[in-house]
Amino acid sequence: MRLCRSKLYCLLVFLFTTLCHAAVAQSFLVVEQERLFDESLFGKEIQTLEAGLRQRLIEEGSKLDQEFEAEERRLTELRATTDPAVFRELADAFDAKVIATRREQEQKAVDLNSANEDRRRQFLTRVGPILLAILEETDASAVVEYRSLLVAKQDLNITDEVIKRLDDAFMTEARGNVPDGSDNNEN
Repeated sequence: MRLCRSKLYCLLVFLFTTLCHAAVAQSFLVVEQERLFDESLFGKEIQTLEAGLRQRLIEEGSKLDQEFEAEERRLTELRATTDPAVFRELADAFDAKVIATRREQEQKAVDLNSANEDRRRQFLTRVGPILLAILEETDASAVVEYRSLLVAKQDLNITDEVIKRLDDAFMTEARGNVPDGSDNNEN
């Protein structure tokens, strides 16, 4: 998430500084990127999905830990009655299983983070055309991230309008994805 936000932030700072160096003062607009993500329907959907996937991975890890603890207790009980060479084989197999499973869980976490980044890039991709449309409508020269400003008039902040347009587009798309029973592509 930081990577995507930092790219947009850098782009916005670049646009802002470029405009500051221009000979003619030009207008700019302000947007609060965090609010766009936190308050828009699409952003909230992404956050809910990510939280659910993260929770599922945590629960899976917790279940595996419990299973490993139970298996380790069984091994400990076998130690007194099992031939040392056989016990060593069982213990080594258990250790290998734990290590492999932990690696798999770590990879799942990496994959989850990568998928989260992809979803956030998709979010920013959806926001871009809305920002461009507002720029054209207002004849402003740039949209600047709110955090990069020292001071600006509040009427330059278009965050609420961007959220409204993003939500409208999201709801329109959601209605378009609802099956209406007219799709007869059954095999």
